[in-house]
Amino acid sequence: MQGGCARTNLPNPCAEDICYHKHFRTFDGSCNNLENSLKGAAFTPYVRLLPPAYDDGMNAVAGEFPLNTMF
Repeated sequence: MQGGCARTNLPNPCAEDICYHKHFRTFDGSCNNLENSLKGAAFTPYVRLLPPAYDDGMNAVAGEFPLNTMF
């Protein structure tokens, strides 16, 4: 991991239809989505819908709760 980014599996350009023959789910999560075979696969990052919102801009939890509002 460098700069807070996870490693990604790069698609093999020679294997466009690597999932056409799969009848069962794979152990690493590849081919679970037939339109995008690497979505949800192991070691692939999720696509963010919104930009990250950390209190310190890097890794502090946003909006810490005061102790009296937790219970």
